[in-house]
Amino acid sequence: MVRLLLIFLLTPAFASAQTRRIRMLESYDAEVFAAHQEEGRTIVIQFHSESCGLCTQQEKVLKKISRQKDPTTPSFFQATLGVHSSLAMLYGAKPSTILVFRGKRLVGRETGVANANALRGLIVRSVMKSRGLPRPRPKRKIIPKR
Repeated sequence: MVRLLLIFLLTPAFASAQTRRIRMLESYDAEVFAAHQEEGRTIVIQFHSESCGLCTQQEKVLKKISRQKDPTTPSFFQATLGVHSSLAMLYGAKPSTILVFRGKRLVGRETGVANANALRGLIVRSVMKSRGLPRPRPKRKIIPKR
């Protein structure tokens, strides 16, 4: 019995399953989060659940956005629902909820979005709203008069 267990644990399939889930975004830490808020930074928090497929898609897209070498790129955190349940209750977050903060103000919130353009748009709209700039308007249809 013990031999079977050891053989199972040492197989490559089991080892790859254990190492496959590597955290891509920085884990939420209240002290680091508070320090970023005091500096007035833009902060994005993703609420993650291990059983959520949409969360992993979001995570990949947010990781790509975080790699940009732009000084206006926000700080990204990932809050696991099982571990950070009090934070999730505070903001009413579910799996795949994205919160955008500008300093201490919550300026954007979205649930269930995994499209790269939609996530970038959420961050841009939230920052524009926090700065008091007008929202971008859609192009108007020009209907010629007769």
